[in-house]
Amino acid sequence: MVNAELIYQKIQQLNAFRLQELADYLDFLLSKQFVPQKDDNIFPPTEIDWPDQRPVYQGRALSIEDMDAAIECEVGLQQ
Repeated sequence: MVNAELIYQKIQQLNAFRLQELADYLDFLLSKQFVPQKDDNIFPPTEIDWPDQRPVYQGRALSIEDMDAAIECEVGLQQ
């Protein structure tokens, strides 16, 4: 738990530059206005793919090496 005595001890260890930075940061925090959040969700709810559902991808399973090769191929096309 942080109390005033612990904060006082920590401040004694700071130099003038750090104290000024801390004061500027506190001024910034205190100047911020509280804006209540809207009830709208930022992200829409996601649909869960259940294990018994048929997967969207119908091809063969790729190995890590195959996936890396495909990425390298795409990188070559983009350059």
